[in-house]
Amino acid sequence: MTIELTPANSTLLFVYGSLRQGYPLNHYLRNAEYVGEASVWGRLFYHPCGAYPVLASALDCWNVDKSERVHGEVWRVPDWDIGPIATVELIARYEARWVQVKRFIQGKEYVTEDALTFTWPGETDDLRRVPGDDWTNAEPQRGWVRREESAK
Repeated sequence: MTIELTPANSTLLFVYGSLRQGYPLNHYLRNAEYVGEASVWGRLFYHPCGAYPVLASALDCWNVDKSERVHGEVWRVPDWDIGPIATVELIARYEARWVQVKRFIQGKEYVTEDALTFTWPGETDDLRRVPGDDWTNAEPQRGWVRREESAK
């Protein structure tokens, strides 16, 4: 039996790193529905351990230019799957936060809506910035291989 996902039984989730398509934690979204590419206002850095990205929301970075946007994906996640995803993110010391995402259709800005995401609560002064604020541009990290690359 397939349950139709609606705003009443699901949550929009903005993902920008390990939960994106082709990355190791995307399996947490196996029951979710891909909505599309999107961006949020902020900056993307390498986690202090280097293997994960951290989103510094514009709400936390007072000097972020309005043109600085972190690129990712929006998914409609069944409410019953938010708990396991949040557990993984909160254990890694991220914080849950609602942000405004700009979603794109065929490369053009289409709609602005609120989505849940997980942001970095710590300082970013000593963290390296991810090129283009897009995890797909990140330098490969030890032990970190995109699924399509591992199939080669």
